[in-house]
Amino acid sequence: MAKHGWRRCLCGIALLTLWAAGGNASAAGDDGAYSHFENDCLRVSVHRDQPVWDVLDKRSGRLWRQATAKSHEVWQVPIARRSATVQLDADLAEWHDAGMAVNNGRDGAPGSGRFHVAWDDEGLWVAADVVDEKVTGLVDGVPQWHVDGIELWIGREQWGLIPNGDELVVSCWTNPAMAAGCRGAAKIGGRGWQMELLVPWSQIKAFTAKAAAGRQFLLAFGINNAEGGPKRQSQYFFPPGYKHKQFMTHAMAKLTDEAVVAAPFLAELRVGSPQLRGISPRPQPAQGVEITLDYPQEGGDSIALTAKLWLLPGAGDLAFELSGDADMSFKEIAYPAPIILEELTGRLVIPQMAGLLFGVDELEWNGKAIGGNISMPWYGQTDLARGDGVITIIQTADDCCGRGLFRGVKVAGASGDRLSVQPVWEPQKGRFGYTRRLLFHFAHEGSYTALAKRYRAYAKETGLLKTLVEKRRERPNIDRLVGAVNIYGNHWANIEELHRRGVERAMVSGLYDKARQMRDWGYLPGRYDIYTDLYDPQIPPGKWERCEGFAFPDDVVKKADGKLQVGWCPWTDPKTGEKHPSYVICWPRGLEVLKEKMPKRLAQTPYGSYFLDCVTSTALYECYDPRHPLTRTQDREARVAQMGYLSNELGLIVGSESGRDWGAHVADYFEGIMSSASFFANFKAIHAMPFVSCEPTERYLEYGINPARRVPLYQLVYGDCMETTWRWGDNTHRMPSIWWQKELLEMIHAGMPTFVLWDVQQELFWGNVDRFVDTYNRVCRWRRAVGYSEMLRHERLSDDGLVQRSSFANGAAITVNFAPESRVVDGVTMPRHSYLLTGDPNILAGLPVGVPMQQDDSWSPKPFVMPAGTDFESKPLRWRAAADSVLTLQGDVVHGGAVAAKLVGKEVAGWTYALGPSVPLKSGKSYLVRGWVRVDAVEPAEAAPSFKCGLYRDGKWFHNEYGSRYDLSKMGTWQLLEGRFTVPEGNITGHLALEKRLRAPVSITLYFDDVELIELDDDATKD
Repeated sequence: MAKHGWRRCLCGIALLTLWAAGGNASAAGDDGAYSHFENDCLRVSVHRDQPVWDVLDKRSGRLWRQATAKSHEVWQVPIARRSATVQLDADLAEWHDAGMAVNNGRDGAPGSGRFHVAWDDEGLWVAADVVDEKVTGLVDGVPQWHVDGIELWIGREQWGLIPNGDELVVSCWTNPAMAAGCRGAAKIGGRGWQMELLVPWSQIKAFTAKAAAGRQFLLAFGINNAEGGPKRQSQYFFPPGYKHKQFMTHAMAKLTDEAVVAAPFLAELRVGSPQLRGISPRPQPAQGVEITLDYPQEGGDSIALTAKLWLLPGAGDLAFELSGDADMSFKEIAYPAPIILEELTGRLVIPQMAGLLFGVDELEWNGKAIGGNISMPWYGQTDLARGDGVITIIQTADDCCGRGLFRGVKVAGASGDRLSVQPVWEPQKGRFGYTRRLLFHFAHEGSYTALAKRYRAYAKETGLLKTLVEKRRERPNIDRLVGAVNIYGNHWANIEELHRRGVERAMVSGLYDKARQMRDWGYLPGRYDIYTDLYDPQIPPGKWERCEGFAFPDDVVKKADGKLQVGWCPWTDPKTGEKHPSYVICWPRGLEVLKEKMPKRLAQTPYGSYFLDCVTSTALYECYDPRHPLTRTQDREARVAQMGYLSNELGLIVGSESGRDWGAHVADYFEGIMSSASFFANFKAIHAMPFVSCEPTERYLEYGINPARRVPLYQLVYGDCMETTWRWGDNTHRMPSIWWQKELLEMIHAGMPTFVLWDVQQELFWGNVDRFVDTYNRVCRWRRAVGYSEMLRHERLSDDGLVQRSSFANGAAITVNFAPESRVVDGVTMPRHSYLLTGDPNILAGLPVGVPMQQDDSWSPKPFVMPAGTDFESKPLRWRAAADSVLTLQGDVVHGGAVAAKLVGKEVAGWTYALGPSVPLKSGKSYLVRGWVRVDAVEPAEAAPSFKCGLYRDGKWFHNEYGSRYDLSKMGTWQLLEGRFTVPEGNITGHLALEKRLRAPVSITLYFDDVELIELDDDATKD
């Protein structure tokens, strides 16, 4: 296969001109079974018995088939329209038809009966004559389905009708509120009992529109016979073959204008599938057809739709439109039918964040959203062996299956069941609204790269594709972003150390008081912000700064029923444990408040970058508040306006969470595109702030970092348009055991690493500074070399997908061997877990060009060893204040040297004044912990401080070793506090602290300095 063959049209351009004028696109034809239309590349054949079609790609010879529905025998029940008024008295003399028998094959047996059904403008009328000599009526404590009565299914709602004397007890078991407004009567006597019932149309959910002749719904009814006892003895149903909640076994009732009732009959139907009404050719010069169809709803009714299908100029493009009555209501529409890919080398190509491949044999995804957060509105199918494929671009994606956009579907292939994909359309505010559009592109080679490149062309046509080069012309600060590391931190010493070690580009969120210094270094000082969740002002989070400027509940999204839209971030009261929900802010109000806050913020702090959480992560919402109504489309537009305000008007570098490409032209980085496991395969701990190091789960390994499944779809489209990195809880170093693999993924994707350097990461950082710097030098310098260049291709160079290559427009390329053994690639032996950079040495200056570089997959974090003397003059600062107190470094009051720690606390709760570092300990060895302390004020007086070493076995605390306590009779003086202890056997670590030794609240001012942990030799231990 030619490397770039997929980029050429080998078949020429199919000009859609009139056939009579000599064009090369043929007019629609009909051979009885199919209606055809074609051009030089594709031949489309629409079935004549159902609204599906097949596409023959003439270049590859592949026939792409849509899944067809099988027909089966279904009872049809015509329902006559009543012309005379029915008296609800359980006297069935007015019902002249023979009715429908419900029995066990023997009319007149106990528990058998006959049913009559009719309709008029008021509702659905049902009558029944039941043979039963012992009628129980209602029995306390006995479910209604275990006493004498009738079960009635109208659509998917189940009703219970119980004779209780002369009263007919009407219940809707699936939706009790629906029984309101129903009227009925019962009469017990003779050989059994009779009943009549009226169910108003307003209480029948099976219809999405007004009842009229031609409307259909699912219908089934049966008789429960208790034989005089409080337990059902028999149950007979119509239609024959009925099975509980298996709606394919129900009858299909149809309203007619006939006054005379026709008998039920069996017919071949495709229940639950779209029904074809007609096919007609589209007007010339367009080559295509118009398909009219009835789409089934849950209750058996259907809605009328029109599908248009036509070939576009160019190679391999097929357009699709779906229209209907704009005011028509529906629940969802899963159409058109899914395309079948038979070969087991076939893969579903899913833009789940960066991109994942799913096998056509992974049937566990049937009926589910594939993935958890789709970054681009398309899906593809490709045969990895042949290289051909099809992409389905969802051009109207705002009202399409929520955040998932499409759904996995099990389809019947020629050699077994296969997994496919299908778009699922949702209403716009309960109605059909607007025309829905898809664009199919059939690629005869190039596999998923060709599919991604077709979408890149589409993104350029629609204005979503804006390259970093174009953005840099408008905002030169973009150059600080390309090749930067993304950092969250609250320890300035970390940033200073990275800068000292040669980190030239960094985007840092936090440490706002150091923004000017970072800007002078060429960094991007940034801020995290959020405009999605609002809290009731009566609880503490309602008073947070992020809630200022909003009115509660006025500014909250309102659902169709008027209720507030609950958000994603509940607050738990630490005292009571009660959870209080957050509520979603209506996005235009968020934009207004953002514009109010930003001028003041920028006047105070020279931010270079700005992160808006949730904007490109959470689902689009509809708002029914008349003061700020929103469709999902308007919601999206308001979110784009938020990011556009920051980037276009304020000139900031803008990022958001996860990432959806409708924001790619106004955003510059997405935190989460690299996190392909979100939100469907992450484990709970990955979201637990402050993101303590953890180990991955098997599901995370499968969907989060599995190179055989991952493909850089997003980077093939937008790699030269923005930076892509991990979610903060899924950062580069979060799981140290796979740090090496995340680096390789960052490099093959040309992505950005993320560091989170908060309090709990300090030991990891200071014990492994070299590892953090190596990541920057490896990943960021590679990204810098290719960041402004389009990723032209991504290739799987081995059948197992563990050897991969990404190639860029500037000639640079990276080959990665993810395999656990050496592989030979183009004559070069690549060690396990290695990468190879190739290209112009001038472009790749400073990088190891042409030499395979192996990752250290056995690396594990080194513990940070506390210096023998912690004098607070050298970095890092390994002590932090406990809650309700403040720790600072100062030089006015010191024990030795120029700096000591000062701690001031008011009503300090808990057992601790200050928390120190974790320290490595040796089993059986003795240690001396000591340090100098000066107390200037304390209340109550018994809260004298002492140093402590907490002992942990296998990571779990089990014992504290305390030193001497401060003598409060000599306050205002420096005192040496010390203690000795011996470490027991086992995997033991220690954690230093300055303790209160009581739990009651304490107010204190103290200083401490020169803290030491000294391993004692045997002689010192004896002394």
